[in-house]
Amino acid sequence: NTANIQATGSLHTFNISKTTGSNIVNGINLGGNYWHDYTGEDADGDNIGDTSFNIYGSFYDYLPLVDPGLLSIYVYDETNCSQSLVFDILVSSKNASATPPPYELTGVDGYMSIPVALCPTGDDVIILISADGYNQRVYYVDLDVNTNYNLKIYLPPKVGTGEEPDCSLQVYVDSIAVTNPAVDAVVSLSQSLEQTYTVEIYNESLYTTYGGWIEVSASDYSYTSSQVTIDNSVLDENITMAKVAYYFRYCPSQLGSYLYQLQVTDKYNSPIADVEIIVKKYINCTGIFEDTSRFFTDDAGNYGVYLIPSVLYKFYLAKTGYVSATVDFIPTKNVFTVPIKLSIDYPSVTNYDNFSLIIDGAVVAANNSLNVSYLDTNSTTFNVSINVYEVYNGTWVLNATYNSSTSNSFFFFVEDINTSRSHILEVYYNNTAIFMGTYNSPLYYTIWPDDYGLDAADVDYESRFIAIFGENPLGWTNTFSVALAITFLITLGPFNVGAGMFAAGLSIGFIQAVLGIGSVLLVALCPVLIFISILYFFTKGEGEMNL
Repeated sequence: NTANIQATGSLHTFNISKTTGSNIVNGINLGGNYWHDYTGEDADGDNIGDTSFNIYGSFYDYLPLVDPGLLSIYVYDETNCSQSLVFDILVSSKNASATPPPYELTGVDGYMSIPVALCPTGDDVIILISADGYNQRVYYVDLDVNTNYNLKIYLPPKVGTGEEPDCSLQVYVDSIAVTNPAVDAVVSLSQSLEQTYTVEIYNESLYTTYGGWIEVSASDYSYTSSQVTIDNSVLDENITMAKVAYYFRYCPSQLGSYLYQLQVTDKYNSPIADVEIIVKKYINCTGIFEDTSRFFTDDAGNYGVYLIPSVLYKFYLAKTGYVSATVDFIPTKNVFTVPIKLSIDYPSVTNYDNFSLIIDGAVVAANNSLNVSYLDTNSTTFNVSINVYEVYNGTWVLNATYNSSTSNSFFFFVEDINTSRSHILEVYYNNTAIFMGTYNSPLYYTIWPDDYGLDAADVDYESRFIAIFGENPLGWTNTFSVALAITFLITLGPFNVGAGMFAAGLSIGFIQAVLGIGSVLLVALCPVLIFISILYFFTKGEGEMNL
């Protein structure tokens, strides 16, 4: 049936005063009873409902119990996922004044489950797990008092010291080819030598008689922990190989983890702080890549994490304002710095069908000012506002704002910019939100640091001229080229035809180069006029000499 209780009379009490203690649903406070159909909330996380529970009629439980959020943690050896570990745990907050205070427990055997209410809660709570013989793992997690969490933590073993009880001496063999018997033969060792076993050289001429291998006496070689040197006095042209059998100390616990420094920057090597990084490793027991750590980079864009060499890890990086990235990384024992670059996530450009906008800026003047030019080729601008932002570490900082209500074409400067950083131009045109129109988003233009210093050829002067003077069937660049050429012919021609043609050819080439190529024919006409002028000079000179 659906009845919770049946009671008669009026003297019934369904709760005691709130008291600290473990209740029947593993909460942290005693109060009333647990009712499966209670739907109230527990906003303060004390495992007591915030509103009373009406049992029936006039009967109430004023302190009903609620299910506590539980933090359950399982800890395993990262190299042997079936091996659970005895571990210590510290749950703390980046906020030193957070309540409740940090939760700490030592000597936990493999698994623990505690009410979240005992721990600091909120965003990015820090869970630190450590165990004897293992390097610690840090895991950031958002904790809510009414939510259950199940975390599997994998700890990487420490590198052994060589004195562990699991160590033993084993034999290893390294060899080389001998190509020059006039010099000592040096055999580099793959392991750290504890004691030599045998040192031998191979004599091709003795292959059929003695098998070819000859042991070298101890007086004819020397050794260190990393190499064996065979004296060339025992070598001749018949010696083709040398090999060393030796003892080394094998310790399984030395197959552990090393500290690797992750360095996260943008494409211009500026550090990026507070990047969320999730480290995953393939776990044989589960057959998938499992989270092994979650953390954030420091102010210098760095974080140190313990990884096991020759094992594939996946790094998942995320930060607001940047494009998320996934990086596959296999650690080695000779490179312990891991540089990672993130790209800034710039807004996409919003286009309007009835509007053509050109931003020709990113020209840096001598005083490091940014020259921005605006052009509405349809001459429909009646209100425009441009915000210039400097972008660094995913943050936009407003540098300047320019407003215009009348001009379809204008220029403005932003002084004292940092040329090593990217900038965003945010353009609010007539129809965007700032002007209460029908469109809700501005246009965005990105200016990268390596775009600064554009020369004049990168500027679309033809479009500017159209905005100022209107359409021209011949093209304004062509018109100016021809007009200037005719001017030189008219002014210089009567005095010196050759000089007039030479100046006309140069003027056409100059205008086409500076303002942009408007006509291939005019570009071709430039060298023709110059050639004719030079020919004229020589021809005219020869005629004068004949006279």
